[in-house]
This record gives sequence, C-alpha cells and structure tokens, in this order.
Amino acid sequence: MNSNRLYEMSPQELTQAMLHALVYHYEQAQTATIAERNRHLRQARELLAKLHQGLHDGGGIISAQLDELYLYMANSSSRR
Repeated sequence: MNSNRLYEMSPQELTQAMLHALVYHYEQAQTATIAERNRHLRQARELLAKLHQGLHDGGGIISAQLDELYLYMANSSSRR
C-alpha cells in the first residue's frame, strides 16, 4: 500500500487496515526466528500505539473498551 492510498482512506478503512496488519504481525511472530519475531512484535506494538492514540475520550464505552484491549495487547506482547 502506498502513502497516497493511506491519505485517501476513511478513518474506518485505516483502522481496519491497521487491525489486519496487527493480526498479520502477531501470526508471523508465532513461527518466526527470534530476530524476525522481535521485528514483528515491535511492529505490532507500534500499530497498537497508533491505534491507541486514535481513541478519544468522547468515544463512549466502545472507546473505553478498545483502550483496555489495546493496553492489554501491548502489555502481553512486551512479555514475550
């Protein structure tokens, strides 16, 4: 995906693309070598941080639940 396409995406499309990339990196980390696993987990943590930054306080219960989910995932991946 090129950078122009990223700027053309709606917030929902961008979030969906980031979630797909997050799943991809976690799946790849499961069978990768140690160096590759670290790279995939680092990229997953970066995606989680960006998803977390995209949340806002006015998002209600869904935003609060996503906040907890992203933090849990970030903490889980840092322990591996």
